[in-house]
Amino acid sequence: MLMACYEIEYDREPQTFGPAGELLVVASEEAWNGPAGDTLRKIMNQPYEVTLNPEPMMDVNWVRPAQFGRYLKPHRNVLILEIGAKQPQQTSFAVTRNRWGTDQINIDVKGSNANDVALTIASRANEIRNTLQAAESRRLASFALKASNDALAENIQDHWGIQIAWPKDAILQSKSDEFWLMERFMTRRKNGVNHDVTEIFFIHSEPIKEVDQLDPEYIVNRRDEVTQMNVHGSMENSYMIAERRVNPLSRRLTIDGLSAREIQGWWTMENDWMGGPYCSLT
Repeated sequence: MLMACYEIEYDREPQTFGPAGELLVVASEEAWNGPAGDTLRKIMNQPYEVTLNPEPMMDVNWVRPAQFGRYLKPHRNVLILEIGAKQPQQTSFAVTRNRWGTDQINIDVKGSNANDVALTIASRANEIRNTLQAAESRRLASFALKASNDALAENIQDHWGIQIAWPKDAILQSKSDEFWLMERFMTRRKNGVNHDVTEIFFIHSEPIKEVDQLDPEYIVNRRDEVTQMNVHGSMENSYMIAERRVNPLSRRLTIDGLSAREIQGWWTMENDWMGGPYCSLT
């Protein structure tokens, strides 16, 4: 199978729209219900690894080319499938940015053979997922920078020597020399019901020890010690701990020349009914 791959960047002003984590697929009914559409759905419906309940990588919505007019073109994430005799014999894969709106991701996959297009999608699965997720993270960071809590950021930089863009509604709840805890309270509407959501941010420091402090097991165990002392629930004797039934994801990083470890896992409350995902950077 022959395949061309290229990337284009446009410079347009219209704002994109669409909920975070949504991919709009433009394809004929035959392409959507054929091997290419099946492969794409399988890729995007793969669940995140660090969740108690399965959640797809992205929500996928399908529209026919005739429906893809000027009102849908500025969607934040667009993937166009074109299969048929009029398409090139050489299957092509292209990532386009800012074609119909600012900070937009557009992925085009074209070819005359449905099976070849499906194979191309399968071979670029990680690139498709990583491109879309990186774009969503970038948009979230951009939003935080536009509506940041500058006073909190200044206090944290003065005490900890690190620069972080904090959400405007983040509140410093408690602090000591070695531990600060910030909270953010929100309401999210899902399935017609309002849900109260709390985001917790905390910063902790400790001296360098004669152990591997970037070892994942050490980090999770130390995290439990810190949260047991400092992060409590509404019930008596309740405190945050790592959910051990969910295996955390871990990766090594280098930040400003320093070794670091990122861990994504799931937390729960001992003696209380709460839980959620966490991400730690050490």
